[in-house]
Amino acid sequence: MIYGRKQIVVSEDPKMFDYIGVFYPEGYINQEYTFAFNHSDIEKVIFEGYEDEEEREFQHVLKEAAID
Repeated sequence: MIYGRKQIVVSEDPKMFDYIGVFYPEGYINQEYTFAFNHSDIEKVIFEGYEDEEEREFQHVLKEAAID
């Protein structure tokens, strides 16, 4: 389950990922059970949660930022 976007994994060589996810239905347990990954790693979307106008505007901002 995706629960965060545009996540920076802090290490000696910090890297930004598109998403951070956790097991479903457990949710966040601790940092050891989180997974950072990119959009290209997604094979299949099983379910999309609630989306309103604010979410659509946020998605637009993220897309515009990716172009720059």
